[in-house]
Amino acid sequence: MSGSSRALYFFMLFSFFCFGTSAMLTGAALPEIIRDFNWNYNQSGIMLSITSLSFFITAIFAGRMLIKLNAKYLISASLFMLSISLFFFGSTSSFLLNVFLKVLFGVSFAIIEVSGNFVVSRMEKDGESHLMGILHAAFSMGAIVGPFILSIFLKNDISWTYMFKVASSAALLLLFLFVFIKINFDGMSTDAIQGNKKRSVYSDFFALSSAFIIMLYVGYEVGISDWGSEFAVRIHKFSPSKAASLVSIYWMGLFIGRIINPFIFKKVKLQMQLLLFSIIAVGGIAAMLICQNGENLTAIFAVTGYGCASIFPLVMTIIGRVAGADRSPILGLASAGGGLGGLVFPFSMSRISNIKGIFSGFTFYFIIGMVQLVMTVFYFVYVGKILNFKIKSGNK
Repeated sequence: MSGSSRALYFFMLFSFFCFGTSAMLTGAALPEIIRDFNWNYNQSGIMLSITSLSFFITAIFAGRMLIKLNAKYLISASLFMLSISLFFFGSTSSFLLNVFLKVLFGVSFAIIEVSGNFVVSRMEKDGESHLMGILHAAFSMGAIVGPFILSIFLKNDISWTYMFKVASSAALLLLFLFVFIKINFDGMSTDAIQGNKKRSVYSDFFALSSAFIIMLYVGYEVGISDWGSEFAVRIHKFSPSKAASLVSIYWMGLFIGRIINPFIFKKVKLQMQLLLFSIIAVGGIAAMLICQNGENLTAIFAVTGYGCASIFPLVMTIIGRVAGADRSPILGLASAGGGLGGLVFPFSMSRISNIKGIFSGFTFYFIIGMVQLVMTVFYFVYVGKILNFKIKSGNK
């Protein structure tokens, strides 16, 4: 890896860390937000889902935007929007204003997400997912740090809104460093981006199935993170501060998995890893539902997080391996699928929870997980055939 590539990679690591810290704050603070603003589950669901909607729409075009626009200006704008959205979120109980700020957050997140996945998929060696795993581990580490610090704030009777301002300051610092540090983006306009521009991802089974798996996975991954603290408060009578720390435990499992799994399972086929971790993740959701002792909930959240750890980076790495020069639009579609999943399923879950209770909402997540698991079995067979064909034909 050249010095320029290394600088770009480390910037993406810090960006994903910052977004991880910011993205999990709303879910971790949700019990306090609901009570402070007197919102119901429907309003909370809309507020959480609107981020995914703006993410989804932006991600569809982000792959093309990186080709046509100056990548550095685009990423700089996303960091500025992130800082603004975090600083003002929760400053007022106005539902519409807070929703607008979450829209800005979703747009900024989509640009960084697609940029990071594209850049790192090009750096990754064939058959490996180390760099992609570490990139998303940085997001997981941020997701641990944010709720953990928030839980300390709450224990000391410090308003949750101050944590959002701390995260805003971190985003502003990252923007300042990015503007003044020289990073070469020339590689983002090479033949790896050009690819086969005639390929339609909307009629490509591999592209659509990749996006579908990501959509289902993100639906329950984000849902557990956003609603896990409220689940613990309602079902197991956790205090808000203890429930916020539970979100950190969940993301600790994700972080550990994203760091160690690419090395432990280095010799295991990518599609086999995807199937294995999907089984662990869905099994974890089932364990949440049958858990009778709240003391066991911490371990269950950690194991579920571990199972969720590698699903997203594995699919992104498989796309890079299979699609080659055509990866950019497929990565964008897959990220858009994640945005759609983060929009549709948590919002649907909030509607179910508002009517039948949050336990029924988490049962819905289990059903989503089972559908994703079944889809992964078909994906396992299909990807295996593609990669075997590429190896036999000598096109690696």
